Formats: sequence, structure tokens, C-alpha cells
Amino acid sequence: MRGFKEFVDGFESDLKGETIGNSELIRQIHNSFSSPNPFFDDDRKSAQRSHDDDGLFHFVGYLRFQNKIYELDGLKQAPILHDADCPSDDAFMAKLPEILQRRISKYQATELRFSLLAIIKDKLEILKEFGADEHMIAQELEKRHQWHKENDLRKKDFVGLLCDVVKGIGAQASEAEWAQILANGRVRGTERSRIQRARKFDI
Repeated sequence: MRGFKEFVDGFESDLKGETIGNSELIRQIHNSFSSPNPFFDDDRKSAQRSHDDDGLFHFVGYLRFQNKIYELDGLKQAPILHDADCPSDDAFMAKLPEILQRRISKYQATELRFSLLAIIKDKLEILKEFGADEHMIAQELEKRHQWHKENDLRKKDFVGLLCDVVKGIGAQASEAEWAQILANGRVRGTERSRIQRARKFDI
């Protein structure tokens, strides 16, 4: 990434964006985090997809720099100044929600695909810096190990295996047994989702 940054230094913003899109390395890393999709809809015409709803995710960054709040958008020609009086990190945290709300309000009320990500210093380094005990450091390392496992699982396509398992169970179970299996599966799935959400927001 350092070499790429040096390479595009001096490029116009639109040319930088095009160069990022043409980078094979960045494309591979980006795609490695996506889940495989074994289903393809032949009826979905690309021409019917509008420019504003093309299914792509676009990241926008907000930061405090020299006591000002800026928005960084790769599709814009320059940083966007939102607030010229932001003297501290506390002020930044207090003012940012309103700025984000204004951005979200520009979209349709039915649009729900928003995620808020905070870029912070490496938590493992923070723990070491403040002299955290071995147990807390071990917990952080275990969390990262789970992240790697989950990311590896996302890359695999288990649809064929699951279909075979479901067919095998369905062939041997009665209608009542099958209904009970589905009910138990929904309960376990709900509980698993709850645990994953709790782990995701465990800071």
C-alpha cells in the first residue's frame, strides 16, 4: 500500500479512484472478504440497474484535522468542510452524529444499508501500552483468531453440502419430526446471531 500511495501521489482524485479500481492486488483483497454467491438471476438485467442503486457499497470518511471536520469522499474532487470550529476530540464526537444524520437524510427513507465503522488505533497495542494483564491480551488474540476463522468460512460455498444434508434428513424424518427440526434450527440460529452481535460490539 505504501508503494501504491507513492505511485498515485500527484494524481487527480478521479484518476486515483480509477487506479484503485484497476489494481489487481486491491481487487483480490477486497473480494476475499465477500461471500460466494452460487445463485445467478438470469432475469436481472444490468440495464435496469440505476446509477444510484447499483448494489455497490461506497465508503466515506470523516475526520478532525486542524480543528476542522472534513468529509473524505473518493468521488469528490476535494475534501468537504463540515465544521470550522472543532477544537477537540470530544467536540468531534459531539458534532459528528448531526453530520452523519444530514448525510443519511439525503437518501430514501427505505434505505437501510448504512454501517458506521470507527477507525481506531490497534486495540492490542493499546492494551500493551497501558500495561494490560495477560488475560486481556489473550482475549484480544483469541478474538482475532475467531475473526480469521469467520473470514475463511465466508469464502467457502456450503450450499451443496447443506442441500445434501437437508435431503438426507428429510428423507428419514416424518412430517412432524421435520417441523420440529426446523423449529429447533430457527431457535439455534436466532441464538447464534445474538451471540455474534454481542461479540461484534464487545469492546
